[in-house]
Amino acid sequence: MTSDSDLALVEEVLNDLAPDATLVELGPWLGGVSEVLARAGQLHVVDSFIWTADHAKRVPGLLEKGDSFRGVFENLMAERGVEVTAHEATFEAFRWQGGPIAFCMIDSPKKPEALADCLRAVATGLGEGSRLVIKNANAHGYFEMMDFVQDLITAGAMRLLQADPEGGCNSLALEVNVDSAELLELLEQPIEPARLSARKVDGGLGHLGAYQLGLIARLVERGLWGDAYEVLARMEASRRILRDWDRLEPDLARSGIDPEQLAWFSEIMAVQHAKGGLPPAPKSFKASAALSLRAFWINNADKPWRARAFHPDVIERAHAFGYMNWANQVQDHVRGQSVLDVGCGPGLHGLGYLAAGAKSYLGLDPIIDLNRDRVKNLSARAQTMAFGWTPAELGRMLEPWEVRPDPIQDLPDDRVFDIAVLHNVTEHLLQIDSVFEAIARRLKPGGRLLYNHHNFYAWNGHHLPPKRVSDIKPGDPAQAEMMDWGHVEYDPAPEHYIARGLNRIRLDDLIALTERFFDIEICDERPSRPETGLGRLTDEIRDRYPYLTDRDFETQNLFCLARVRG
Repeated sequence: MTSDSDLALVEEVLNDLAPDATLVELGPWLGGVSEVLARAGQLHVVDSFIWTADHAKRVPGLLEKGDSFRGVFENLMAERGVEVTAHEATFEAFRWQGGPIAFCMIDSPKKPEALADCLRAVATGLGEGSRLVIKNANAHGYFEMMDFVQDLITAGAMRLLQADPEGGCNSLALEVNVDSAELLELLEQPIEPARLSARKVDGGLGHLGAYQLGLIARLVERGLWGDAYEVLARMEASRRILRDWDRLEPDLARSGIDPEQLAWFSEIMAVQHAKGGLPPAPKSFKASAALSLRAFWINNADKPWRARAFHPDVIERAHAFGYMNWANQVQDHVRGQSVLDVGCGPGLHGLGYLAAGAKSYLGLDPIIDLNRDRVKNLSARAQTMAFGWTPAELGRMLEPWEVRPDPIQDLPDDRVFDIAVLHNVTEHLLQIDSVFEAIARRLKPGGRLLYNHHNFYAWNGHHLPPKRVSDIKPGDPAQAEMMDWGHVEYDPAPEHYIARGLNRIRLDDLIALTERFFDIEICDERPSRPETGLGRLTDEIRDRYPYLTDRDFETQNLFCLARVRG
């Protein structure tokens, strides 16, 4: 049946036809469109005129299945005062014998083969400038037929005149770009299965929501999630398309698709098609994996790599391991910035920076093994375990993310960044002066340094057990050496962790070093908490280290943001 939107499209395409134009309608049924077409020119209709079960369902009692409805059709046209020439034939058998066709209406094919039969039936009359309206050619459920039209457009045989981008009208209006011989030659070629790729949305029907949704459904069925996200990233927000997806999703779920991947995709589908466009990114994306996924998608809407770098399983794992927390804290400083992460370890904080909207990420750490999958799970008391991907594998998956096993001094001077970040790294740098100087040389004019320094002189500044008061094991001799500031003047062997891994820099010395190369904008000394030793300082400890102040003892971290000097 023909909707009001179908009729509106037809009438618009008919507007500038010549009065004596020849029009052909394939599948007129009871003439819902035929009257409009007949008033625009000389109309020919083609149909087998066999009353089907579907016809009988739509108009009960009019005819019996298998009867001819040609007489009913011709009587209706006569009652409406229009002249129509009827051709009784199947579309497969019919071949147009008349002159040039200005307009052709093809009603309701459902498969590319059926559409090809219709086009072959009238191809001898179609030429450059001929116009077509095809029902069902703007419906995601008939994607293979839409894709056949897309292939004809790509081949240069047709161009799209008009279509409802959201698919409210499921018809397409097209114009033929070639002569009848060339069109017929194309139509005689075998119809190939749809070649599924995100690139298929470039040009032609690619901007139509129905085509995009149909392509996404096929990509998802085949587990081609990266391509599906690339198509999704190009979609304009549409509540109609989102409703269509909600109807599609249960069928996809029953087809054996990975349920977790499908759930993640549906989450981002809802974000992409939110009412009014993309919503603001969640401010506290560390709160859940779902919020981290949303933040990544929304914060990187302007990045060409967003869809290619969007791997929900990686982001979910990074959240589970606690690597969104620090990035969430500094998101306003890294968003839109090229980030240099000095002393990055396996670079997992970089996943958080990307979720926060960083433009690119390079992590440097001379001791990292790119092919080793062993990281600290920050949510499990920093236990070392497998993450699921090595840094080398992540680098191949995530276009803007790179980790290199190099000291910053080896980085070419022409590699410059908007911001350098050091998360709990400054206390480990045995050549910290050289590192700060190297950082300053690799920042753009106005670039910033951001670090969080774990103070060696805090209760747990030794980085060894006990790190928390609740970790204390009475009678443990190793803990006794470190506990309650025993580490301050501890004289370690050369191979001991403190000797090879901690530089013992004082707060004021670190601030002074920073000011040699940078102008400090934020210098926030963050105190310890009861769980990290606050309240355990005694006069006896003060007397043991008279050169330290309560500030030295009770500052847990120094958070610093500084701008490189020009």
